[in-house]
Amino acid sequence: PIVGVREVDDGGLQRMIQLRNPWTSDFDYRGEWAADSKLWTQHRVLSTECSHSDPSLFWVRVAEGEAFETSNFAKVFSRSVLIVTRIFPPSWGVSRVKGMWTPFNSKGPPFQSLDTKGNWLLNPQFQIHCQETKTICFIDVGQSDLRLKGEDEYKSAVGFALVRARTIQDKGPNITLQDLLNPPPIAYKYGRDASLAFAVTLERKDSPYVVVAFSREGMGGVG
Repeated sequence: PIVGVREVDDGGLQRMIQLRNPWTSDFDYRGEWAADSKLWTQHRVLSTECSHSDPSLFWVRVAEGEAFETSNFAKVFSRSVLIVTRIFPPSWGVSRVKGMWTPFNSKGPPFQSLDTKGNWLLNPQFQIHCQETKTICFIDVGQSDLRLKGEDEYKSAVGFALVRARTIQDKGPNITLQDLLNPPPIAYKYGRDASLAFAVTLERKDSPYVVVAFSREGMGGVG
C-alpha cells in the first residue's frame, strides 16, 4: 500500500511516493531508489526528508510532467501487480460466505463447447437479496491464500458469473453470455481471487441475484 508522499526541493522539485512491501523477507525492492541506492548520497536533502532505513518500505520517484506510461512508477509495476485496496466507510456492509468445490460440483466456467446441457450451473451458487431500491456492491470470489502454506503458485483458476435468479429459472441451460450481469471477459484467472473491477448496481425489483462460482472442471478441495 501507499503509506506516504513527499515533495522535496533538492536541486529541483522531487515528487516521491512511499510504498510498503509486505513480503520484504522474501523479496527486497531493488529499484532506482532502493534503500542502498547511491542516489540517496547524491540528494542529501531528499535523503533526510525521505527516511529509507525501514527495509519494509521503499520510495518511487514521479517526475514532474512525465507521462505515467513512461514513469519510473509504471516501470516498477510493469512486471508485477499493483494492488489497489478500496477503503469502505462504516456505512457499508460486508457479507462473507464460505464454500468449496468438489469433483461433483466443479463443472468449470460457462459456455464451454462441450457443455451442451448447461452443467456450469451445477457449480456452487450464492444468492444476493436486495432490500433497498438500489444496492451498490463489489463482488469477489477467492480461494485459500497459498502464501500461508509457503506456496505461491495457484493450480486452480477461480471465477464467477452474476445472473438474475429469475433468468436461471426461465432459461436454465439456455442462458447466453448476454444474460450475465458481469460483462465479458468473465472474471476467471489463476490467483487468490477474482473480482469485479467496478461497482455493480443491483435493484430490488430484480432480486434475488445469483453468483455462480466456478473453478477448473473436476477440481476438488478448493475453497
